[in-house]
Amino acid sequence: MKKKEVIVWGLLVFFAVFVLAEVIFYTDIELPTFRPTITGRGLTGTLALIVEDVTKVLTILSPTNTTYDIAYNTTDFYPIDLNVSVNFAPDEWKYHLYDLSHDETINDSVTFTPNTTIFARKWSNNLTVSARRTGGEWFNSSVIFYVSVNNTSPVLGTIEDEIYVCEGAQLGYNYNATDVDEDALAFSISPKNPFYTVQTGTVGRTIKLARIYSGSLSKASAGGIDAGSNSGLYTVSVGDNYNSTSYVDTKVVNITVLEINNNPVLENTGAQTVYLIGEDSTFSLQPVTTDTEDGGNSDEKLNFNLTYSNGTEFTLFEINSSNGTMHHVPDAGSADNGIYNLKICVNDTGIANPHIGLSTNCSEDGTSDVSCDTFSLTITNANRAPTITTYSPSLTPNVLGTSTQIFSVTTNDADGTIPDVKWSLDGVLKRIDEGSSTASYSYTPGCGVSGVHNILVNVTDGAASVTLQWNISVANVACSVDVSGDVGGGGGGGGGGLGKRIFCKEEWGCDNWRVCQNAKRSLDLRSLSPEDYFYIKEICTQNRQDERFCGFQTTSCFDLNACNNTRYRVEKPNELQVCYFTENPNCNDGITNCHGGMCELLVDCGGPCDPCSTCSDGIQNQGEEDIDCGGPCPFPCEVEKPRISSTIWIIALLVILLIVVIIIIYKLIKIIIHRKDRHKRSSVNVSKI
Repeated sequence: MKKKEVIVWGLLVFFAVFVLAEVIFYTDIELPTFRPTITGRGLTGTLALIVEDVTKVLTILSPTNTTYDIAYNTTDFYPIDLNVSVNFAPDEWKYHLYDLSHDETINDSVTFTPNTTIFARKWSNNLTVSARRTGGEWFNSSVIFYVSVNNTSPVLGTIEDEIYVCEGAQLGYNYNATDVDEDALAFSISPKNPFYTVQTGTVGRTIKLARIYSGSLSKASAGGIDAGSNSGLYTVSVGDNYNSTSYVDTKVVNITVLEINNNPVLENTGAQTVYLIGEDSTFSLQPVTTDTEDGGNSDEKLNFNLTYSNGTEFTLFEINSSNGTMHHVPDAGSADNGIYNLKICVNDTGIANPHIGLSTNCSEDGTSDVSCDTFSLTITNANRAPTITTYSPSLTPNVLGTSTQIFSVTTNDADGTIPDVKWSLDGVLKRIDEGSSTASYSYTPGCGVSGVHNILVNVTDGAASVTLQWNISVANVACSVDVSGDVGGGGGGGGGGLGKRIFCKEEWGCDNWRVCQNAKRSLDLRSLSPEDYFYIKEICTQNRQDERFCGFQTTSCFDLNACNNTRYRVEKPNELQVCYFTENPNCNDGITNCHGGMCELLVDCGGPCDPCSTCSDGIQNQGEEDIDCGGPCPFPCEVEKPRISSTIWIIALLVILLIVVIIIIYKLIKIIIHRKDRHKRSSVNVSKI
């Protein structure tokens, strides 16, 4: 080979090896352009070899920047095809999937092999695909796509069929609802009052917590005196308020208010003193007694009894067992004089028809209750006033507004009577310690309270008394919390004092919305203020409703905790809202409205109308694929196992019958052939003879 030819072939081999290395190792070296010229004997020409750097392209064919409609909404992830194309030959692939709607990473740097399936979340997703040759540079491509799923019904969690609550208590029953669409849910109960519902929290993205609640339930809520109980059917509902394809779920529960027997209240006793002669020589006393079920003394349904600590056999006088009156005139010549410690007890009659579940739910059985009170009676010819033997603290203490000061006295009565001790704060009676030789009272002024306040103690035997007063200088202590609420009064015996702030949070309950009224007519009749009218009209204009259909409706909301705050701590719900007015609201007008004292849940169903279709009503409706599954229900229908049709059964029976017939025919043929053979053998034997 000639020298020039060797050079040419050497150059060709060099460039071939260089290009091969580029392909194999993906080096990004820009090659120069060589244009060698070859001349010589018998070989003349120019060899041009140009190697250019090719830009690598990665294209995501699926998913694309579009919306993918999914016909079901029963899971958290939905399959999407992942198809890609490249203009080079990578051997490593990975993808990153990000949930834009929830700001969460679904998959991070997941290796895969094209073409495959990924699982995206509903709504907006961001997919990034990367590819490279091993050890080389990663090449990326991204796409944002949207997964749209059909709206499905929210589903109520477990709610008991029977709910019990005691008279005098407040119902607080917790439950929940799940909505895979993550919609804002509206909880309700119908009818309302005395029971209401409220959403209390959220668990994750799909579970909403709620509570059925009430204020303190009265005797009337339990059906009245001696009714035993009062039950009612209530429809608990939850709706997703999803535009024109809203769905609801409902549960009918029986709420029973159980009547309890309230204890009788016994008052107007205390230390008593009478004299053997002269004024105040007659003892006459009737305690003031009231009972929710049996009334007071005059109703004579209560039963009174009186006992003496001097001995069960001793009886100075009796008590009227029907009305509680006691009367006695001491005999100056007898041994009546002395000190008598007595106890009055009163029994009510209980309730006539206690509910069978009363003991389990209310810790009482509805039978008779008793209340007692003790007092001392001194019969004397010369009464002496009681005395205060010791007291604490000094009579002019200095205290901080937030500190607690305990005031105490020790008493004595020379006649042996155990006196009553009465405590007053700034002239207001706060506490009575009956028949107590030692007594105490605690006082906490509270933050923001200052100045001089006084506590007066009065010790009495019923006829004579002694008093003592403390003058307290209170130093102001600034409040570290909001003090805009009401200021509660003082207390005794371990309770708070004047100025202590008692914070009470409102718990609102609102009645059903009333029937929608036409705003313009109400303005003309002056039942709607001009300010409210223009507010309502503005909203109607935004909703493209003219004066014919522009309406409003009202409700009434109550604080079930009866806080009576001068400024609400929990904002009061709005008692007016705009509505679509129609002349005669009914269950066939194609409008979701209120009438008959209740409100519809969806268009022409629920409330005063027939129940709405739900995913728990046991009926295949509202586009369900089967009973309460598929379609708007978040429950997939079970895949039915193929059943053997009646035709197959008939064919099988015919085959069996045919086999039996063949067997019978076969047996008969064998019998016939056997008989013919015997007959033939018999004929042969006869011929031989």
